[in-house]
Amino acid sequence: MTHRPLLVVVGPPASGKTTVGTAVAATLGLPFRDTDADIEDVTGVTVADLFIDPGETHFRVLEEQAVARALAEHGGVLALGGGAVLSDTTRALLVGYGRDGGTVVPLDVDDDLAAAHPRTLTPGPRPPAGGRRAAPCTTGAAAGRPPSTRRRPPRPPAWAPPTGRRG
Repeated sequence: MTHRPLLVVVGPPASGKTTVGTAVAATLGLPFRDTDADIEDVTGVTVADLFIDPGETHFRVLEEQAVARALAEHGGVLALGGGAVLSDTTRALLVGYGRDGGTVVPLDVDDDLAAAHPRTLTPGPRPPAGGRRAAPCTTGAAAGRPPSTRRRPPRPPAWAPPTGRRG
């Protein structure tokens, strides 16, 4: 049976995707799914370690595959990794999901709050801290983000798909 997420939560690291997603899912009595957790389940390796070795390019391919699978089979609330929107493929998947009536919820975070997030206070690999090898947090993700995802937009980012109502 094919399912679709009720909504998809996107945003930069430390913007609260998991916090908001799990709260909404619990309130609605729906399952919550995180594509970073999916990647870790499939590979048996942490996102932080995958990001370092074999590297970000390989990780982004795994992420695109995880997003496509989750959009096709998950019937609850879905959170994407903080850099997922860097991918043209993922953005196209989200646009298609939105055109089909899905809802994308873009979150953002104040720079000062993001800097105070526990993951950013501890030197370590990005994303998230805690892998087997340290790497700078300036791996280029922020620079590669669509401009509308680098700062707090007053409205959904320009790349955000149209949203619709379900039911």
